[in-house]
Amino acid sequence: MPKIRCNDVELYYEIKGKGPPLLLINGLGSDMRLWGPLTDQLESSFTVIAFDNRGMGKSERPEGPYTISQMVEDTYALIGELSKERVHVLGFSMGGCIAMQLALENPRT
Repeated sequence: MPKIRCNDVELYYEIKGKGPPLLLINGLGSDMRLWGPLTDQLESSFTVIAFDNRGMGKSERPEGPYTISQMVEDTYALIGELSKERVHVLGFSMGGCIAMQLALENPRT
């Protein structure tokens, strides 16, 4: 099980495919299984990086509550730990909020 420590939490992630990196960010209460067959289609054109946000799926569950800012920091740390300088980002629901804040705070990502 690939896990990586980002900030104060251990996040579960998977990487599949080849091409430019595409980071998938889940919505509230869901884990990376949300993306289902879409991941299979995307990995023919992208290196798909999917992960479980803190407190969800196979990631660590520290005491909450969790904030969008924390999850943005986790996501940015994950990108750095995976040695990715720039990534395309696709977020669903709360993942879209995380993606927008990530882009605003780190436009070079």
